[in-house]
Amino acid sequence: MVANERIADTRDAYARSLPGGISRGDASGVDYRRFERGDVRTIVREYDGMWGCAGGSVSDEVSLLLSRHCVLHYLSLSTRGYIAQSDGAFLGVLFARLAQDPPIAPEAEESLRDVDSRLRGSVEGRRALEAMDEWFAREPVLERDAGLLGEVHAEIELFLVSGAARGHGVGNGLGARALDYFHSHGENRYYLHTDSSCDVGFYEHKGLSRVAERIDPGRAGGHDDGAMHVDQFVYAGRIGLDDAVDGRLTWA
Repeated sequence: MVANERIADTRDAYARSLPGGISRGDASGVDYRRFERGDVRTIVREYDGMWGCAGGSVSDEVSLLLSRHCVLHYLSLSTRGYIAQSDGAFLGVLFARLAQDPPIAPEAEESLRDVDSRLRGSVEGRRALEAMDEWFAREPVLERDAGLLGEVHAEIELFLVSGAARGHGVGNGLGARALDYFHSHGENRYYLHTDSSCDVGFYEHKGLSRVAERIDPGRAGGHDDGAMHVDQFVYAGRIGLDDAVDGRLTWA
């Protein structure tokens, strides 16, 4: 099954399971809570359905392991996590990091090492892991280029909204909680990493600015080598009084 078909299947499943409050186009049926360790399995499944690479260059098994690697990587860095749900159905997740706060899941690093060991057990897994490591290694370079290193201490590590829940305020609700978390600790700037496979227009609509980018050489050169080529971006935003409505921060 190709990646787009897998994403469509995931969205169709949620379209069938979402309660009426969501399908009518509002967020009245959405509950938000803190991340719990038992959420990892669901987040990995959703991440793989949204951004996994099964059906392309790797098998379903390696795709799922690689998705678990990515989720654990973000989790190991995060100091706060929020889950959006409705009637028990997962709608979205946001992981955030403040440099001065302790991680919410220190055990994630050990789990990450275990996943990496399993990936290295096959040729395709090892190659996929090497490519992902190169991807993550470029992030601090982009942060340096943007002048963020040592200057901005608040970051959104992972932001995922179920396809069927988009357009119903779920992303706004998750983002508002991240802004409130940052602001309550005295931070007025934040940033995030994203790429051309995502809807970067969403962040621009929220008032964030692109402060650094890396255009993939294969994509820029028009190469058709069968690999997925995406560009990497860094977006940064500010938190101010304009983001508050009735004393509460918003991301709208």
